Amino acid sequence: MGFALTVHSHKGGTGKTSIVANLAALFAKKTYDTCLVDYDFRAPSQHVLFRSEPEHWINDYLDGGCGFEECLVDLTDRYGTKGKLVVAFSNPDPQAILEMMTKDKAWQSTALRRIMEARDTLFNGLNFDVLIFDTSPGIHSSAVDAIAVSDAVILVVRNDSIDLAGARFMVKAIYQALGKKTSMIINKVVSEKIAECGIDRKIDRSEELDLTKSLGFDYPVSAVIPCYCELMLDGGRTIQALHNPNHPFVEKLTAVAQQYEHSELRARGQPRSDGNEAR
Repeated sequence: MGFALTVHSHKGGTGKTSIVANLAALFAKKTYDTCLVDYDFRAPSQHVLFRSEPEHWINDYLDGGCGFEECLVDLTDRYGTKGKLVVAFSNPDPQAILEMMTKDKAWQSTALRRIMEARDTLFNGLNFDVLIFDTSPGIHSSAVDAIAVSDAVILVVRNDSIDLAGARFMVKAIYQALGKKTSMIINKVVSEKIAECGIDRKIDRSEELDLTKSLGFDYPVSAVIPCYCELMLDGGRTIQALHNPNHPFVEKLTAVAQQYEHSELRARGQPRSDGNEAR
């Protein structure tokens, strides 16, 4: 009955990792038991955002070295969320990254089976509501696996020609082939107003619509998020939804979370944000 979501991008630097962490925090704050899995084996980052170094990494589980529950780090009490917030981290050690990049097809096949089993454990054994994958950018076996076991995908793009061209290729190669429900977040948008005066960060609705139409994708756009200089300066050290919930970046992602709450979670019999709906 749970809902699995993959957040993906064509290349790095889109803000995907920050979006994943904040979405997971927002779902947990709304009473949904939420698990974030760092499936970005090329550039693991969630351990930095959540300031954690677990005893077991998700790599260990995929290698058969531990059970899935053993690599889950429960951060619920630390952040005081109404729903559970647990994270499975990817090993950032350079040797571990190199090893993950050289896995053969037999290992990849086993890894897909294991992550499917992990999803079943999470939803059917532990009764979690939400599973979110942070994936490696581009077309990699781990990203494809995460998308394959998910119910929906968010594609994070920046409004530049290189990213958009690569994203279009990736859409044809993966999303259309797997038939996954897909939406887009356009992140780090620099509007003409910002460029001209450097002060007004607001992007009005007409500007959003013009930008959306110019992309040339058939997928709905869940959010258009401006480039916030203070977030860039923070350098990914803060999960805004937990530490700065009134920031407009959080407001944008709250609207995205609400879209999935209404279209997916409630349809699956998950609780309302006030906790009064039966599981």
